[in-house]
Amino acid sequence: MQRLYYLADNIQAAEHLTEDLQSQGVTRNHVHLVAANDAELERHRMPTASPLETTDLLPAGEGGLLVGASLGLVACVGLYLTGWVDSTLAYLGLFLFCTGFGAWLGGFVGINKRHYKLEQFEGAIRNGHVLVMIDTEPEAAGLVERFMAHQPKAQLAGRGSSWNNPLHPHHL
Repeated sequence: MQRLYYLADNIQAAEHLTEDLQSQGVTRNHVHLVAANDAELERHRMPTASPLETTDLLPAGEGGLLVGASLGLVACVGLYLTGWVDSTLAYLGLFLFCTGFGAWLGGFVGINKRHYKLEQFEGAIRNGHVLVMIDTEPEAAGLVERFMAHQPKAQLAGRGSSWNNPLHPHHL
């Protein structure tokens, strides 16, 4: 999925934009809004972005999983080469513990941070703009962009993928 980022001037503009997108066939679950006051978005019954989309929980957790698995593998190889452990079950347990601990620690750190893809919009959101994220198939992105070009209260702020990169330097 491709993700298009737009900055709407205010909550009312974002509300009209959401309604216009739905009239064009973009479903509610493909529109995600981020504002300084998410409670205001919910009061207007607008499609608010979830914590999985606004925090680094998943990408940092995935990065932690990879780091934990790597460290677990190194620890298992080190123990094997020294001959301290004979049990395959102990190696498996150590590897799974390191992997799980890395994922948990990464997610724990990530839940307290803004999603790495949204950091660039933080200033605009603080100043009252509403970030409108639209998920679309790559072949339909052009149609959405042409429609959005005629929306005076929303400006294109970026394009990207809805996929998270666990190896992004922000997480390691």
